[in-house]
Amino acid sequence: MKWGEMKWWDKLFTVLYIMFIFLMLIVCGLDVGRLHISSTGREVLAVGIIFFVIGWVFVTWAMVENKFFETTVRIQKEKDHRVVITGPYAFIRHPGYAGMILFYGCTPFIIGSFYGLIPALLLAIAFVFRTYFEDRMLYEELLGYKEYTRKVRHRLVPFIW
Repeated sequence: MKWGEMKWWDKLFTVLYIMFIFLMLIVCGLDVGRLHISSTGREVLAVGIIFFVIGWVFVTWAMVENKFFETTVRIQKEKDHRVVITGPYAFIRHPGYAGMILFYGCTPFIIGSFYGLIPALLLAIAFVFRTYFEDRMLYEELLGYKEYTRKVRHRLVPFIW
């Protein structure tokens, strides 16, 4: 999909996504490599790796289950786009984003920087923003999505949102 065809909120998300990932890596790099402001222990590293892997597995599972999974948000009419209700989509409506929030959120722990959590939190907020607008778009434009939202009530976190 071309930049001009993307919805305004997806363009904004793309800019924020790139900006916050670079910011997270810069903050972590300065913290750990140059300034040595924060210090995490091996326990934090281990927890970070475990949750990183869980997040990555969740994203991969969502990608395998959903043949319509791609980087931009759009209705894929050329592929006969339809609602996916199997796999992780049976529990939450946007499992790929949930997994990405988890593994990006754990990246500062793996690198060893508590300050890296600030841009990671901003990135998580950007994913929540995109999830909200994508969910609205799918509700209005994708056949069967309204019924799906009645069965699977939560977007990112079961029993919360």
